[in-house]
Amino acid sequence: MGRLDNDGGGIAPETQNPGTAQDNDKLKADNRQKMDDKRAEDEKKEKAEAGLKVVIDTATLECTQCTNPKGIMVVNYNTPTIQEKKTATVKEKGPKSLVFTGNCLKSPYAKLPCATVMNLGEWKGVGTYQSQEQLVLLQQSTIPCKYGKVDIKITDSGQIHQPESIEAKGAPVPEQKDDGKCFCDRDLTLDELKLVVKQLRASEKKKSTAIFADENCPLPESDATYERLLQEINTMFNTYHINTCIRKIHFFAQCYHETARLGTTLEYASGVGYDPGNHTESKQHGHTVVGDGPRYKGRGAMQLTWRDQQMEYFTYVISKKPQLVQGKKINDLFDRKKQYQEKYIYTRIKLDEKGQPVLDKKKRKVKEKVVDLIDVDSAGLLANNLFFAIDSAGWFWDIYKTVEYSSKANKTKYKEILHKNLNEVSDYGDKYLSIISKFVNGGGNGMAERNVYYNELKTNVFKFNTKCINRDKIKK
Repeated sequence: MGRLDNDGGGIAPETQNPGTAQDNDKLKADNRQKMDDKRAEDEKKEKAEAGLKVVIDTATLECTQCTNPKGIMVVNYNTPTIQEKKTATVKEKGPKSLVFTGNCLKSPYAKLPCATVMNLGEWKGVGTYQSQEQLVLLQQSTIPCKYGKVDIKITDSGQIHQPESIEAKGAPVPEQKDDGKCFCDRDLTLDELKLVVKQLRASEKKKSTAIFADENCPLPESDATYERLLQEINTMFNTYHINTCIRKIHFFAQCYHETARLGTTLEYASGVGYDPGNHTESKQHGHTVVGDGPRYKGRGAMQLTWRDQQMEYFTYVISKKPQLVQGKKINDLFDRKKQYQEKYIYTRIKLDEKGQPVLDKKKRKVKEKVVDLIDVDSAGLLANNLFFAIDSAGWFWDIYKTVEYSSKANKTKYKEILHKNLNEVSDYGDKYLSIISKFVNGGGNGMAERNVYYNELKTNVFKFNTKCINRDKIKK
């Protein structure tokens, strides 16, 4: 047996002279101990080096007192960049910089969002290098939350490829260039997510790149950012196996349309059409009370619709991470009692004091905008919480929705995709694009637009035919 390390240090080869079994066992035990010591030393060294990485925008945070312990660093101050992202300094404090979407477990019944109770001290373990006359944050840095009585940690610096590190007297090294890899089996970057939106907007000659900015969108301002969307999209992709270029292309094409071009997480319609008596399927989907239509209309990035579908998703959440809903039972979440209010915005003919239509100078009826507030139970989380809005879309895509047909003709025609989820159907590339659209929307609404989005993403963003390493694995 040769030496056990690469440094030539201290481990002699076994001799050819026979020894006692006890001697051989002792030698093996000594070798194992030396290997363990070397491994522990290497791990300690790697951990120390990781702790010295400079923190940049979109770094990953952790707070063990948050119902959703994973957070994201958003750099709000103008600082020099590393890998095209702003450097984080000790000035980054508060809920706008340390973004967590869950509730604080220290608050009464864990009902208060972390952002509303966060009370931070001073950063510890920071670097000696200054950026804009402020000390930079390192991956080893921590900051105490006085309310939660816990240290918030940085678990990942946000750097990708070959990360920059900083010594006591050093400074960031030049940023690495894009390595040209495809989108399979890796997270999206912030620039790539922005490119997805920019390219899709350009395909319809739209200039704005703002997201979740529609008037009816109930997401808080802190969630309506690319940084937060990136965090939740990458987490969801990893959780629900949306891990290849073609799967991501299909998902984005559908999600973009379902959210009105990433404008909102809430269906525009009132939902009255889903009330019992107004829809043939209302009763079978659990709509038994007038008001259930507005209460359980489309929400989230895939517009989960109907009480039973939304309940099934939260039943899944409870089975996996009950702390996300404070340990509540499904019937407590869907009790039809007011937890949130949502805006229903529409126009109507304006009436005067006598109930007659108001006319303009050209004798045309004047319309006015009306904003009604609708009371909803915990189903509202699908629209007003970005984690649930995005996570529910992944659940729909990978777990809930499968290709099912009742007619014998369709069962035969679509035999190869029968009972498959939308990830598996996506693996066929272009072949079943229209089928995916129909199973996402039901009636295939917006089919032409969905096709445009799919082809735009495939050609101009993902560059699938030339860049994807798995392009030859598309099922025929």
